[in-house]
Amino acid sequence: MSRKSQEMYSTTTNLSPGQISQGLHLALKQAKEAFKKRTYPIGAVITKPDGEIVAQAHNLVVPNNDPTAHAEMEAIRRAGKYLRQNKYQAILYTTVEPCLMCMGAILAADIATVVWAVSDNYGGAAQLVVNMCIKGNSRKPNLIAEPLPEIASSIRKMMTDWEHSRGYSADNWE
Repeated sequence: MSRKSQEMYSTTTNLSPGQISQGLHLALKQAKEAFKKRTYPIGAVITKPDGEIVAQAHNLVVPNNDPTAHAEMEAIRRAGKYLRQNKYQAILYTTVEPCLMCMGAILAADIATVVWAVSDNYGGAAQLVVNMCIKGNSRKPNLIAEPLPEIASSIRKMMTDWEHSRGYSADNWE
């Protein structure tokens, strides 16, 4: 690999605890907005390596009647221009581990690092995609799962409340 090629890959592997906390707190704020709209309480934020916000979004599946309107997808759409011009530089913070669809978009968008507050045993696919499907690819995103227990606890409670409000079991979140 040439030096120029090496330089275009991620510079975000060493996120500080403060950056991670700030990013996840912003994603949590977006999740609370989704909860108010009576949709899945999931939020996502995309930042530059220095922490500057590029895009923020929350889940819009229910209000938009759009099964693809996940928080991560909405944030990627809003950050499109930045992502195309700054490959392998963006950090995506999300409240819940991305699903298979969102991981496909994350890979296509060349996002460098994905940080999530709570792993999802039902629909989460980030670790599966990276470890099984692209394990030998040098362009795979860095993954940081559940780095802050206090935020994870808030998200689990919100997801549990959401599932119960719909009459579903919340076994996945409890």
